[in-house]
Amino acid sequence: STSIKLWRELGYEVVLFTDVGPCSDDYDLPEGVHRVVLPSFFDIKPGNYVDRARDIDQAIKDHGIDVMVYHAWNSPIMLWDLLLYKSAGVAFAAHCHSVFSQPLRRAWKYFADMPPVYHLCDTVVALSEMDRAYWANFNDSVVSVANPLTFDLDGVELSSLAGKNVLWLGRMSDEKRPHEALRIFAKVLEAEPDAKLLMVGATPDEAYMDTVYELIDTLGIRDSVVMCGFHRDVLPFYGMASALLMTSEYEGFPMTLSESQSAGIPCVMYDLPYLTLTKPKKGFVAVELGAIDAAADAVVDLLRDLEYRRSLGREARDNVEELARFDFSGVWRDVFDRLAQSAPEQPHDETTRIMWETLHGHYRTGAEHRRLEVARLRREIAVAKRAAKKMSHNAEKKHRKTKTELRQIRSSRAFKTGRAITAVPRMVRRALRCLGIGGSK
Repeated sequence: STSIKLWRELGYEVVLFTDVGPCSDDYDLPEGVHRVVLPSFFDIKPGNYVDRARDIDQAIKDHGIDVMVYHAWNSPIMLWDLLLYKSAGVAFAAHCHSVFSQPLRRAWKYFADMPPVYHLCDTVVALSEMDRAYWANFNDSVVSVANPLTFDLDGVELSSLAGKNVLWLGRMSDEKRPHEALRIFAKVLEAEPDAKLLMVGATPDEAYMDTVYELIDTLGIRDSVVMCGFHRDVLPFYGMASALLMTSEYEGFPMTLSESQSAGIPCVMYDLPYLTLTKPKKGFVAVELGAIDAAADAVVDLLRDLEYRRSLGREARDNVEELARFDFSGVWRDVFDRLAQSAPEQPHDETTRIMWETLHGHYRTGAEHRRLEVARLRREIAVAKRAAKKMSHNAEKKHRKTKTELRQIRSSRAFKTGRAITAVPRMVRRALRCLGIGGSK
């Protein structure tokens, strides 16, 4: 919504296309902004894409769309949408909202298909200089634009940093690593038992939230962790914090970091050197991904030294003030001016083109081999499970048969007669064993 307000201030009419309908968590749209709800790309297949295409085509006609800023940057149907918009004479800008290599962390084969798709875009908007450098290999019109602040920087009150509250804020999901935040904080408590962890965020996945609460109980830290849930306005939480703990394994442009820096709060985070806000290398302490002990030590160092906290807090505020001076309006005006001109040309020489095609081709092959190998292993596991189930069933069946036969033997007249005849000799044998003169069993 911040970008929409900015574009409106520049004099552009804005229409918001979404794949889901309005919900209670939505931010308010500026007056005069229309919303078009499309058939969700989650449900789109080759057989029903025509429904989405018709809705897009009608919206283009109804609202006079001439530029599409496309935010679903890694959507598998981006190519279909791109071709549809361009065939309708609409300029197409891909806005990448995460680090370019993020699909690699999940071994998505689509990563290798993205460069030729991005080459077809009229321009590409990236969130960091590193991402700009990557996409520039495939498109000659790439610009780095930081996310604008969603609040008035002058209106943000600086935290006093006087307490021992550690803030973790984000979506409860694997890539944010809330479980590691809890393990880090458990170690912090060993040194600073008065510390508190404020966890702000939620997820619709109840099973995932259950794992978070279970870990809190396993670590024995329930009395020191405050689960705050989802809040649209998060700035008050920064006023309570003395340090921010950020455990994300990757980020494109973390608003959590810009918000905390606005309140002058130092951060302990996993090292993400490509982020715009970490370029100055001030206002935070970075440790290696997954380095729980090092992160805990860094938090303890902050909690034990108020002047150290304030020093890093001042650096953090300086960082975000530099960001606030960025000419967002000028850059976006330039982006839209570019889109009014011709499409990009092939940016690099033949050798560079072959290099990237080779790299992505090999990755595509490797990802496909991995997919096939995983499928093969799943089939073998399924066969082994069926065999184990059958063996277990047969063993149980044999066990039941043996027990039945044993009961039949013990209830037979011959068995009972034999037990009666041997009763006296068995008593004598037991007596001799007690005297220590009997033989072995």
